Amino acid sequence: MPLADKLHKNLRRIFLGPTDLPQACDLALHCPQTEVGVWLHGMGEPQDVTARHSVACAAPFMFCIGFENKQDLEKHRKSRLYLRFCERQNRGKLLGEIGLRAGTVFSAEGLQLCLFQTTSCTNFCLPRPRLWAHYLNHVYKQWKDRKTDEVHPSLLDGRCNTVTFICPRPVVLVSVLDGHYGSIFPMNLMGTVGRNYFAFALNSKKQAAHLVAQLGQLTVSNIPFDRSAVARSLGKNHYQQSIDWEKLPFRTQRSRILQIPVPEFALRVRELKVESALPLGSHTFFVARILGEEVLCHSPEFCMIHGLYEARRRSIRLSAVSPS
Repeated sequence: MPLADKLHKNLRRIFLGPTDLPQACDLALHCPQTEVGVWLHGMGEPQDVTARHSVACAAPFMFCIGFENKQDLEKHRKSRLYLRFCERQNRGKLLGEIGLRAGTVFSAEGLQLCLFQTTSCTNFCLPRPRLWAHYLNHVYKQWKDRKTDEVHPSLLDGRCNTVTFICPRPVVLVSVLDGHYGSIFPMNLMGTVGRNYFAFALNSKKQAAHLVAQLGQLTVSNIPFDRSAVARSLGKNHYQQSIDWEKLPFRTQRSRILQIPVPEFALRVRELKVESALPLGSHTFFVARILGEEVLCHSPEFCMIHGLYEARRRSIRLSAVSPS
């Protein structure tokens, strides 16, 4: 091992201690998850937007939130707005906060969808010295991997990603097909945004984004936790224009409306028609109408959280079993 890497490893062990976890940690949860709520502050009374927001872009980091048409968004363009990530239990303890600035607003069948740019970010999961140690470690890793990294987030973007994944995010498998031409790949930047609409973001440099924009219809399959390894193995398909469906490591069945292949182990299948695709930076943001939804099984789903939040969860579990 090179001396610089060995030094970094030893320093990381000293400064990160028991919080030295992967940035992305797997979690089995029944959906919708009830651990963390996401609240919008600054537009009158705080609004619970847990089930009506989506990440829209990673660099620059942006959100999309859906509102009913009666909400007057224009008057809040200069307001100080925040997304607050709070525990559902433990008296609603604040875990993270992201400052927002309202941007583009567009309509979708009785909804207003607003894009928000991020302006600040604070994480309360760990003590400040531990957090800064993690931030410095992340900067080092970014520098080391700078030649191969496809997305170049700013420091603020990276911190916003950390706080965003305090809220458990399902990992789904997306299927697209036109004749024998199509693909299946994992995705986790997404969310319902109100009424009958679903939004998601795909890396603009990868083939998956171009394929979805080209074909315009897709299925989104929630999957059981014990299939997480299978989902990861399909990550390479983000780079493929089309795949050989016969070589998948599982059997598929056709979705009810669009007749697109979905995993036979899917827990829930949404069938979507893309209505808009917006290039925003590192990612293309898609808004799609839900054509149909089928719940096939109730089981813990494959979700992901950030390692800093997992470190907090572990410390709480340890304190709960420690003798008084």
